[in-house]
Parts: sequence; structure tokens; C-alpha cells
Amino acid sequence: MTDIFPYICKHVIKCADLNLDISKFVFQPNILQTSNASRIFINDYLLPLMHKVRNERLSIVETSPTAANPFCRPFFVLKFFVLCVAIQHPNIGDCSIRVSGGYSDIILDVFGKCQRVYYALTRFVRICRMRYAQIKNDQDLHLAHIKEGDPETYIMVHQCAKYVFRINELRDIIMSCITNTEEFFPMVLNVRNPYNNLPISICEMYNFYFFLKTRNYGIPTLLHGFFMSNFSVPKYIMDYEILIRDKAINDYVMQGTTKTLYPSVFRMLLRYNRCIRSIQIDKGFPMKNLVDIMRPYLLLYFYVLHYAQDFPKRFESEELLENRLSEFDYISPNFGKRTRSTSLLHITHLPPIMDEVAFRKMFEEFGQVETILMPPVEGDSWGSGYVMFANLDCADKAYDSLQQSFCYPGVEAKDVIKLEKLDKLPSGSLSMVPLHVRVCYNASHPIFHQLKKYNQCLSSPFIQSPPFKQFVPDIVTLTDDEDTLFTRIEKYGTVNAWDDSTSGCDIGDSIYVGQYYNMISEMNQNNPRTCGNRHRWSPSDETETSDRSSERDDCSDDDMSCSTSESDSTVENAVLLASMVAAQTEEEEDDEEICDNLSHEIAALSLSGLRTQQHLHIAETIYERLNNMNCDHDVAIRQIDEEFNMITNADESDADSDDEPNDES
Repeated sequence: MTDIFPYICKHVIKCADLNLDISKFVFQPNILQTSNASRIFINDYLLPLMHKVRNERLSIVETSPTAANPFCRPFFVLKFFVLCVAIQHPNIGDCSIRVSGGYSDIILDVFGKCQRVYYALTRFVRICRMRYAQIKNDQDLHLAHIKEGDPETYIMVHQCAKYVFRINELRDIIMSCITNTEEFFPMVLNVRNPYNNLPISICEMYNFYFFLKTRNYGIPTLLHGFFMSNFSVPKYIMDYEILIRDKAINDYVMQGTTKTLYPSVFRMLLRYNRCIRSIQIDKGFPMKNLVDIMRPYLLLYFYVLHYAQDFPKRFESEELLENRLSEFDYISPNFGKRTRSTSLLHITHLPPIMDEVAFRKMFEEFGQVETILMPPVEGDSWGSGYVMFANLDCADKAYDSLQQSFCYPGVEAKDVIKLEKLDKLPSGSLSMVPLHVRVCYNASHPIFHQLKKYNQCLSSPFIQSPPFKQFVPDIVTLTDDEDTLFTRIEKYGTVNAWDDSTSGCDIGDSIYVGQYYNMISEMNQNNPRTCGNRHRWSPSDETETSDRSSERDDCSDDDMSCSTSESDSTVENAVLLASMVAAQTEEEEDDEEICDNLSHEIAALSLSGLRTQQHLHIAETIYERLNNMNCDHDVAIRQIDEEFNMITNADESDADSDDEPNDES
């Protein structure tokens, strides 16, 4: 017998010689000598209880002979089960316990007396253990000194010994066990005492829960759910699986290390690259800054990855993630841009009439100039020069201002002054001057939780200029020695170059880092980073899209027939062909081949039956794209001008055949 309750019952009913060994029949005449209430309690409750305990033990031994605990359910569960079946539900068919209605009050009265004695005895035992048990630890889990009686502590009597816990530490231990997951699937662990590695009993779990409850400590939702499940793991997982997964994903994303989450950022950016057409994270962007900024977006992305296909939260998270990334791209198109500022500028394509005095005067208005070198020019050839500023900010200001002043539309390509920043000093008189270098990464980004307010400001007709209080202007400034990530990527490649270890990373998402940087490199070769010419996202886009969809819905087959004329179809085909040409320009690697392909496509469009104005509109679109390409502008502009002349000369011949499109086009 593992519980003292039956022995307490014998003394309460004053039948100390009662034999409770029911494995064999023994005639006990002393039962007849007791009172009527005691005899009814023995025959109708106590003996059936012992039969139930014996059957429970035998069933467990037969199924698992090596089981450590011979009882499937604790004794206190069985005693209330037998009482419930015998008194409140006497008609249950699978139980042979039957008590007549007249004897129920007698059994409940005797059972109440036994319980009061039992509770008094357990409280006395607990007081004795708390007083005489020895304390086994004098340090908490953080190795700080702790003793009994300190504030914010909890005393646990476990295995006849006392252990002093910080309340927050014990609560965190329980939460880490009941929220444990494997691949974000619940895998609840047994709650163990960290000092002896033995499981904590359900009784201690109840004691600690009520300790938190009565002293107004915060109780996490999942801990309360574990209590509501009667600390039963299967029932707890069945009722709270979704909350467990949410907690695991939130902890993994918000508390995960930078090294673990860094590849997942690029995996997300590759998957939703249609939402971030302007943002290009350059090589070397600091990992910690990138992960900290992207944590709220990663939280939504992990909801999309680890929820079932038919789960509503998956679709809601994906829709919200796409909207947030589009807004991020609209507010911070230059996020992730790397600029390497130096105090040395190289200026080419200078007019022959410019001397060193005029050259110095042109740059001194931006700040202090340390050294100027202007090689001599022979004849009427274009000149060049070098300018060394004393301050990096002055060099950046001069570089930006002169580019805006001279590189504007309307200036011929041969008359444009070109500026570039040099990392290395040229040979000559400047070789002894120290070069100042600064690496900057644009980390300006919107605040994730205030993007909704920004969206509302844009959609409001009463607000002309929405406030940008939720925008965080941030520039990460490094030196060449501190820019180690960029150096590793340039030296060892993009795959696993972000990992400090030489053996590589075991995380499966590491390949996405290389894929992203390779994609960005190919895009920069064909189309340099430009954000001004593309159509940026705005909240009004969704309104226009919904209006167009509603107009299409209003057109039904019964009301009207929607037909497209031959000229309209020709226009659509031409626009489709132009879009194919634009897509082709992003995939070609050779600049000369791109210009040749564009020439052939424009010539093919000029032979069609479209109007000359439509030709000019398409050609101007391609002309704008060529201005943003990293190719020889002189060759591109010359070929485009030739195509313009060809299309203009064909104006008279195409005017007569506007309504008769060529089928071969």
C-alpha cells in the first residue's frame, strides 16, 4: 500500500484490526462488532476501493512488468473516482459498486471525517519537513548567493531535502519544458529539479502554481493552460498546440542569434523579391544590424513557413508580410546601399581652357583642399585632375554637388565632367599624402509597428505631407579594418563567407546568402541601382486596382460584349514585345549586344502598322532605360538617334495605313 489514507480510515471508524489485504479471502468477525455507520462504510466504500487499487496494479504489471510505478493513476485519484461512482453515479455499468440512496449520506459523513484527519496529518508532515529538512543549495542557477528567507524566493521540499529557488528561475524552467518544440512541433519535457535532475511531482507543480496565484505573480498563458489540463501532457498538447508553436516561433525569431537568423533573411528576400524591387543589400552590410531590423518581418515569414496550408494565419501573415515589405521598399529604397567615401577625387573630361587656379577655385567652395594635382594637357585634348580634401564630408559634398550640376538632361555626353572616387593614391606628388577612407551603409528603415499609421496618412486626402516620425535615419559607419564581412565575401565568395568558422555552416539556409548576392551582382552588371524611374508602391495603387477589377466585373456576357479592335490588339502586342525587350536587357551581360538587340527590336516595331507617336513613346521608354544602364552612353545615344530618324521618316508612309496593322508584326 502506497498511501496512508486506508490506515487513517481504520482508526476513524475504530476498527484497527481490519485486514485490508484482499488478495485472499479472510473472514473478519470484528466488522460485525462495529457501529452501523462504520459497517456500511467498510462494505460499500473501503473494500471496493481496495479492489479497485488491486485491479489497477495488476493491469499495469501485466502490460509492462518492468514499469517503475505499478499504479497507472495515483491513489488520491482512485479514492475520489470510487466515491464518485458509488455515490453520484451509481448506474455506471462498468463498475460493480452499488450504494443505496439511504446510505449515501452516511458514507459521505465518514469520508469527510477521514479526509479532515488526512489533511491535518499531511500539513503536519509538511511542517516537519520544512523545519527539519536540510537546505541543499546556497547558490541560485546564476551562481549568486541565495538563502532561505530572501525576497522573491520559493522553497521546494523535494526528496526529503529543501531547495531554494528564485521565483523567476523556477518559472522559466517550467516554461522551457512545457514550451519545448522540435521543428516547431510540441515536444513537452518532464519538469526536473536542476539540482538533482529528478522529476518534480504533480503535487509540487500544484503548490508552485497556487503560490504564484495567491501572491499575485504573473502567470504565463501556457503555464495556466498546463494547470487547466491537470498537468496532463497529451491533453495540454491537444488544447494548446497552436499557442505552443506561436511561442516557439516568437522566441526563435526575437531571441535567436544573429548567426542563426542571418541566412533566413536572404531566404525571405529571395522569396518576396517582387515586393522589394528597389532595395539591394550590398555585400558587407553588418549582420547584426540587418537581423535586428528584419526580425518583425522574419516573424511573419516563419508563420508562413511553419503553418499548415489550410490555416488562416498562414494567409493573413503572408498578405501582411507582402504589404510591409512593399511599404519598406517605398519608404527606404536605398536601404543596404554601401558607399566607400575617400578624400581623393579624380576628375576627367575637363575643358582644355581650365587651368589649375580655376580648378582649385571650383573645389575650395566645398571645404579645405589639401592637395591638387593637374597633369599638363597637350593641344586641345580633355584634361584631368586629382583633388585631395582634408575632410571626408567635404569630399562627399563636392562629389554629390558636381554630379548634380553637370550630369543633368540636355548636356551632351562629350561635355559632361566625370567624377570618381579613388581608393588608391596615384604615383607622384600625392603618394606621400595620407588617404582618408570611410565605409558607410545606409540602414535607414521604417518602424515596423507604425507602418499602418503611415499607410493611413498617405490615403488621407486632408494630409498633403505625411509625417515621417516613424522613419529611423541610420547610417552605419565603418573603417576598412572593421569592414571584415565585405572583405571575406570578396575573398572567399558569397556562400558561407559570413560564417567565421572555416568548416562552414551546417544551417541549410546558408545557400540563400550566396544566391542573393549572386543575383544582385548580375542585376548590377546590367542595370545599376536606380530607384527614381520605377513606379513606387503607394496605397492608392490598391484603390486603382480594385476600381479596375470592379469595372471588369461589371462587364458581363449578358449585358454587353467586350471586343478588341485589330489596332488595339496590335498595340498590346507591341507593348508586350517592348516588355520582352526590357526583360532581355536585364539578362544580357554584354553592353554592346544589348544595344544591338534594342536596335533590331525598334526596327521591327517601326515596320508594323502602329502610329508613329506610339513608336516614339516606346522608343522613349527604352531610351530612359538605356540612360540607367551601365554601358557606353555614346554608343547607346547614337543608335537611338538613328532609330528616331528612321521612325520619323516613316511617319508619312504609316499615316495611310493606321487602321490596317501588319499581320507579320
